[in-house]
Amino acid sequence: QNTDFVIQTPTSVASVKGTDFWLLTDPVTGDQIICVEGTVGLVNSETGEDVDVTEGMSCISIPDGTLELSETDPSSIPDDPSDEQEGPSQIRIYLEGPNGEQKVMVIEYQ
Repeated sequence: QNTDFVIQTPTSVASVKGTDFWLLTDPVTGDQIICVEGTVGLVNSETGEDVDVTEGMSCISIPDGTLELSETDPSSIPDDPSDEQEGPSQIRIYLEGPNGEQKVMVIEYQ
């Protein structure tokens, strides 16, 4: 497909050009992109500075405008829960009505 996959946080905008990456975000410390495969374009929202994060690289985008590109430490890559899971996956969304009644919406997907 010829569409863009873009993730926007208060600190950064990430344009995904690859297939396997992690985005860890924290409003205080900023965002971290870990590119496992492909390329992720990252723009710091404060300064407009941009960088392509390629396979094997990581970049931290700090709210003050700084981008820090480095080689990925393999131990910093989170475990992918989908690698171990068999069968359908679930997303659970917890809702609370105006009277305090709680409900759970469960979405199952492959």
